[in-house]
Amino acid sequence: MVARGVLALLFLFSIVSWAMIFQKLGVFGRIQRESNQFLRIFRATKGVANPQALASAGSPYANVYAAGYRELQSQMSPTPGNPTPRLKSLQAVVVNMQLASAEEGGESSMHFPD
Repeated sequence: MVARGVLALLFLFSIVSWAMIFQKLGVFGRIQRESNQFLRIFRATKGVANPQALASAGSPYANVYAAGYRELQSQMSPTPGNPTPRLKSLQAVVVNMQLASAEEGGESSMHFPD
């Protein structure tokens, strides 16, 4: 009797484990498709692409790109004392993109139970 109970419990845990595996495969597949679509749109764009056009892909890359684009735009906006825009800090652009990347990684992992 105890052996059947243990086997039933192991069977139940096995089903749950396989369900989690298939869920993760589905999420990774969706992220891969969205990322491929983002890269196709990005590569087809000449010059600096507008983040709104790239957001339609739904890829995690789109949010990282948008963060870098916003920082770049804020640095490159002309001021009354400086009519020719110049990049003030490439490091600030990189940091904003790294922060957005970390946020995307955190959001992606929220789809998975611990």
